Amino acid sequence: MYKKLCSQCYQPSFSSSKSNQWICPVCSKDLTSHKAIQAVHAVKKIPLSAYQPNMGTGYEFDRKG
Repeated sequence: MYKKLCSQCYQPSFSSSKSNQWICPVCSKDLTSHKAIQAVHAVKKIPLSAYQPNMGTGYEFDRKG
């Protein structure tokens, strides 16, 4: 995976090929002549508990008023 930084909107753009035509997906600037760098993938470990919603006791919805 390759990455280029747009010189017009300063947003990163990613591609699997560095040799084809490259258009910025944000501002449509032609980035073909810009230098591509290897994209770095960082994996952040998130505990499973962060994905589980707070279920409560179930009685919160039985109250009226």
